[in-house]
Amino acid sequence: MYSSSEVTQPNYNNHENHHLTQFNFDFDVNYHSIHVDNDEFRDTLFREQILKFFKIEEYNQTIIDIKIEHLKPIIESNNDLKNLSIKFSNIMFQDKFDIGIIMFFAYDYFHDTFLLLKEYLHKNTINKNIYNRIFKKL
Repeated sequence: MYSSSEVTQPNYNNHENHHLTQFNFDFDVNYHSIHVDNDEFRDTLFREQILKFFKIEEYNQTIIDIKIEHLKPIIESNNDLKNLSIKFSNIMFQDKFDIGIIMFFAYDYFHDTFLLLKEYLHKNTINKNIYNRIFKKL
């Protein structure tokens, strides 16, 4: 179980509130680029970095779901992010854009979506190079 102090309720009026309180962007996501031949190590590093991003110490799907809810209005309000989420949803044979948000945190995409979200939430811009790189993978 989790306490209410672990998760704050979304304030949809302010992007700044979301990423400062719910997500950690102050680290490098490197599970994908690290030079090792050990897939198990890379997978462990990915899991650690996802937890770090969500500011939790152990996996808790309820907390992650609540925190993802904070991202939905942010992603929906930007056409590029919304289109990316829709594209992810289509891969999963779903129509709803919010289903695709889950794919932002999938192993194959998180290293790029982390950078995309970081730049958007900090600078209110979409890095087209990263965006196009993700789109090409889809």
